[in-house]
Amino acid sequence: MFEPNSYFEKQLSNYLNLTRNLHLKPTNLMATRSTEMCLYIVAQLLIKPRDIVVIGNKNPFTSNMIFQQSKAQLISIPVDNEGLNIKALTTLLEQRQKIRAVYICSNRQYPTTYALSAARRIKLLQLAKQYKFAIIE
Repeated sequence: MFEPNSYFEKQLSNYLNLTRNLHLKPTNLMATRSTEMCLYIVAQLLIKPRDIVVIGNKNPFTSNMIFQQSKAQLISIPVDNEGLNIKALTTLLEQRQKIRAVYICSNRQYPTTYALSAARRIKLLQLAKQYKFAIIE
């Protein structure tokens, strides 16, 4: 367990602020032991029963189970050599699907290891703003 405003938290917040253009304070961070534990906490806080979570069709089994435990409805869309297929996501949104969150592995889409292209990242952010859904990365 880290002390409040520990050296680690200060350095991590500085790093994220510089490299990701975020505006975090050390008190805005929480360290977990694994990606799965972090995803579990996020799902418990963000997902309500029957919320729609969009995932890639080749998504890690563990993350799918975490969302299912939160009683989310999972909708999978294709993944190609540029990452998550944003056209398929746009089609879902245009069909009036009320999507709560989109789960992506932007730097290494499982199991293909393809990265989400810059153009798709920008489009995903635009869609999230327009349709008001969370991006879980």
